[in-house]
Amino acid sequence: MTRPTHLRAEHLDRPLGLGEPRPRLSWRLPAGTADQKAYELQVDDDEPVRVETGDCVLVPWPARPLASGEQRRVRVRVWTEDGPSVWSQVLVVEAGLLSASDWRADWVSPAAPQVRLTGYGAPSTSTGRSTGPASTSPRTVSTSRTSTVPGSPTTS
Repeated sequence: MTRPTHLRAEHLDRPLGLGEPRPRLSWRLPAGTADQKAYELQVDDDEPVRVETGDCVLVPWPARPLASGEQRRVRVRVWTEDGPSVWSQVLVVEAGLLSASDWRADWVSPAAPQVRLTGYGAPSTSTGRSTGPASTSPRTVSTSRTSTVPGSPTTS
């Protein structure tokens, strides 16, 4: 038998930064099967949790709640009229910042430009800010119309 496919958390195939500590999971049955009798979910290396039901859409999270910023790996296998399936592909699930106290940042403001004369008498300006990476996290930061990777040139 083949494996369950399209494992998702809260309908997302790349569930990073979720606002739910206990995200619900969904999947599709293996090709050629129609009647699920039970499923088993495993989160990281925890003991798998088996549930006798035909449900495969928005089923409850089977493990302890996620902490802010925590990543866990989950997989599923099902029992159908053909017997047990093999395990699905692993889905990486990551919680976002779940409480107000987790959010820490400084206000963004422009630095006062420093004007200095070049050897040719024309003024040159500099903000005096470092061009090095602002963050140690390899995460893309997106706003309404720009996307940047910390430490790389800004593009719009």
